[in-house]
Amino acid sequence: MLKGECVSETTLKYYPYLYKRDRNREMSELLFHAKLLQGKILDIGCGDGGQARVLARRGFEVTAVDVNKKIVDIHNSKSNGNPKFLCTGFPDLAVEGPFDLCYALGMSFQFVYTREEFIKAIQRVYSLLKDGGMFIFDMMPADTINPEQFGRRTDRIIVKPKFLLLRASDVQFDGQIFTWKADYHILNRHGYRHIVENTKMRLWKEEDVCGMVSTTQFQVQGIDGELGYDNTMNKTFILQKR
Repeated sequence: MLKGECVSETTLKYYPYLYKRDRNREMSELLFHAKLLQGKILDIGCGDGGQARVLARRGFEVTAVDVNKKIVDIHNSKSNGNPKFLCTGFPDLAVEGPFDLCYALGMSFQFVYTREEFIKAIQRVYSLLKDGGMFIFDMMPADTINPEQFGRRTDRIIVKPKFLLLRASDVQFDGQIFTWKADYHILNRHGYRHIVENTKMRLWKEEDVCGMVSTTQFQVQGIDGELGYDNTMNKTFILQKR
């Protein structure tokens, strides 16, 4: 089951500083793979909401969902109704379709921990799509993990006029479950804060993902690299409803 720990309010607040992402490039590549110029889109695991907002500005009708209610409330307080933000997630996805495109980027699908829930989630997405609609999601495959990522290290030091942030990460992987403990040390005009976040993801081998997809009526249109990046080990799966 997808947990509310995936994106926290801390990550949301400092996301633009922690992760340098070209949202316009990401969404251009997404739409290219989906061959979509207009229509309804579902963003599953919207996180900071940046991708959904780019699509809304391009004229798409966007529904964006996340399991963290606090984040959804923050987004809705700043939204004009498009994107529409809802609190739900895999595998149930309590939204109304049909959609032309559903996507789950930022490894949202890796918060589904069992084969049964994975297949149930894919089948639920299938039911939300129009005939010919696309489902695009990315993953960090278990067979491409770099052992140099493991252990504890300081991976972010950000110095800005209004705050200082240091993040120390402790990463472990047992062959299936990828755990990440992040210690945030933040100094700003309000004083010093120490925040600890724990994230747990299930990593699957590419062949396992393809095997689970084959139990549905989706057709695999392709497997590509991570959208918006040139050199990462993550994979993007492009499926079409037939």
